[in-house]
Amino acid sequence: VLSIDLQSQVNSAHAGLASVIAAVRRDIHHGWRVAEMAHVAGLSSTQLERLCRRTLGIPPQKLLQRLRLEHAVHLITSTRLSMGDIAAECGFYDQASFTRQFRAVLGLTPGAYRRSS
Repeated sequence: VLSIDLQSQVNSAHAGLASVIAAVRRDIHHGWRVAEMAHVAGLSSTQLERLCRRTLGIPPQKLLQRLRLEHAVHLITSTRLSMGDIAAECGFYDQASFTRQFRAVLGLTPGAYRRSS
């Protein structure tokens, strides 16, 4: 007879996802890859992909983007750093990429967001 404690498996999977989110927030400017995120979670890349989609409705790459944008919003509203410095601090490839992604998700450029807040 095979006995499996499903509750502990569910909790450990979610704990893995929570640890990924915490690790990314701690080191947001790092060039995170899905394989690294999966390693932090103690999962394979495929398992992390499934867990993210099932739990959050987005793939790990989008999660990373959202966490970076969340940090960018914090820096835009709480500091006077330049947009280039914010882009670098949040791990974006360059300021143009940062601006494109910010506008796609939030509907405003980072500068317009700062002026409106």
